[in-house]
Amino acid sequence: MKQPHAARSAVEMYAALVQGESNEPLETQAVDLMADLFHLLAAEGHDVDRLVGSAQFHFDTESDPDEDDGGEASEEAHWPDASSVSVDLSRSEHAERRAA
Repeated sequence: MKQPHAARSAVEMYAALVQGESNEPLETQAVDLMADLFHLLAAEGHDVDRLVGSAQFHFDTESDPDEDDGGEASEEAHWPDASSVSVDLSRSEHAERRAA
């Protein structure tokens, strides 16, 4: 299921958490988020290459113009913007960076 609005909100929230990143282009913010997700997954013992391949498969499948998305109206979804969501940073690496 495609959820581009949710993905945009995730990137915007990530950029808000990483000081100075919110002025970067969307592409840069998304790449930074993906890289940090890879670091997190690797640290948790997951095979990042396998997961990237799986994500690429999902992307390719969901991007197939011959596939019917079942009438999902992702364009109509209303996702919160980053300013309306609170995130607990007390256990995150970003909290440690800010404290330093």
